[in-house]
Amino acid sequence: MIKTILRWTYILACLLAIGPAAGWLARFVRDGQGGHACSLLVGETPMAGAIIGMAVIAAAAVVGVIASRLFSLGTGLAMAGVMFGWTSWHLGTVESIIRATGGSVNLLVLALEGFVLTAAAAGIAHAATLAAASSQPALTTKPGSRLAGMLVKSADRPAMGVTAAAVVIGAGAAVAAASLLCMSGLKGQTLMGAVVAGIACGMASCYVAGAAKVSLHPAAPSIGMVLAAVAAPVAARFMHGDQLLSALYADRLLAAARPLPVDWAAGALLGVQVGMGWAGAVLDVRAMEMGEPTPGT
Repeated sequence: MIKTILRWTYILACLLAIGPAAGWLARFVRDGQGGHACSLLVGETPMAGAIIGMAVIAAAAVVGVIASRLFSLGTGLAMAGVMFGWTSWHLGTVESIIRATGGSVNLLVLALEGFVLTAAAAGIAHAATLAAASSQPALTTKPGSRLAGMLVKSADRPAMGVTAAAVVIGAGAAVAAASLLCMSGLKGQTLMGAVVAGIACGMASCYVAGAAKVSLHPAAPSIGMVLAAVAAPVAARFMHGDQLLSALYADRLLAAARPLPVDWAAGALLGVQVGMGWAGAVLDVRAMEMGEPTPGT
């Protein structure tokens, strides 16, 4: 009972205090007109955005690892994702960035930003898994320091090929889900689209791995989100070329390119573990003991 109260106190603190404080830092990032039609790296203050991005990553890592150690892995990943979600709320949208720059925005920079942020999210997922493993029963498999140990929980056969296939298929599922949900550039829609993309990525990765008797750690599907965060803006760059503004006004902008890089990072932490839970993965036995709603939390 006391642990449940402490858990909900921690969750509320992250939702209502720590997360908003981390997100507020993004108000210092500006576009060319002094507004907020920008991402962390695309705008007039990329250096400030890079520093703020590192601060948000650090905050997400700290709250995620602490919650994973004290409560459950799902709680830790969700609270880490909240840090990125609040940050996204104080930034612009891809559509507003395109309008503010007259269509001259370099989508490859957004792809680079997506790679950095979602790779950091995958690293946080691994660190949180390590923290959670230290509180698991002795029989629980703990992730190792090598690549296979970071991505694979258990396997009946050599697993890296299967894991690579699961990651790629998970990335495809994430892009497909984002394409279906991000029908406009509204902030809430793109953020939720990235979270649902994470759910699809987690589910698809687990189903592919499970068919080959491989059990994954959350870091593996999170790498699928890294691929999706890079592939979406790159695809938009080659699809629209220098007609980006025209595509936006004609409502032909590639839907999967609408989430901001920080949206993809939030989806990697908030969505992937839910999708893994829906696919039947039990990421933390303490979750069931505490009565959390899904197997993956």
